[in-house]
Amino acid sequence: MNELYDEIEQLIEDITGQIGMPFTLGAFSGMGWCYAPTPMSKDPYPNITIKQQKNAIHVYYAFWKFNEDEKKRFTSIFGQSAAGKSCIRIKKMTSERKEALAYIINRCKEI
Repeated sequence: MNELYDEIEQLIEDITGQIGMPFTLGAFSGMGWCYAPTPMSKDPYPNITIKQQKNAIHVYYAFWKFNEDEKKRFTSIFGQSAAGKSCIRIKKMTSERKEALAYIINRCKEI
């Protein structure tokens, strides 16, 4: 999992041009990029975060910025059980998944 985490982290940093910053909210703790202010918090909130779990890398993203067709595409690429409402669980990387993830990162960077 460490190699996959490093690959995803590097992809995010290459696309955003940012170094990830530690992010904690309640019990959640991970690395975040593309921080932006929100009306619900006094602190900026990352538009994309990653967290290493035991069996997968979880990528959390600003899902509300994607339309239903895009979300269906992510589900078809990552699998029904791996593409949640705001999180994609990645156990292995393929070129198609990397391309979709790059698309997500680019969109989150624009927010």
